Amino acid sequence: MSLPDDKLEIGLKVCKGLTIGQSVLRSCEENGTKEPTFFYWLTKSPKLVEEYTRARLFRADARYESIDGVIADLRNGDIDSNMARVIIDTIKWQCGKEKGAVYGDSTQLRHADADGKKLVIESAIKGLPNSGNKEDNSSI
Repeated sequence: MSLPDDKLEIGLKVCKGLTIGQSVLRSCEENGTKEPTFFYWLTKSPKLVEEYTRARLFRADARYESIDGVIADLRNGDIDSNMARVIIDTIKWQCGKEKGAVYGDSTQLRHADADGKKLVIESAIKGLPNSGNKEDNSSI
């Protein structure tokens, strides 16, 4: 069973709201539907799922760009520094969840010194294999 065209159209409008940074709840309210209904429609329309997925990626970008507005509010004295920090941390967390490859925390381990140069690890016990040891360690 596919989604009727009129419902698909509303669902696509909800997705459009996401691309400008709105939540699903707010975008649904603005487009005359309920959040559970929208999520039900996702089970009925692969096209809507595709648009929703795309919209969430764009929403992460829109959210990230909203950080500049928070900084402006802080500079204007509209919010205090603690409030700005909470808002910015929340935005960064949301962006990291929605578009982790761009905004997420790096999980790559790097073996480097403070200057970013590759660490050379020397073995403290003679005869132990290490990457810099030219000796034949085939007996170990």
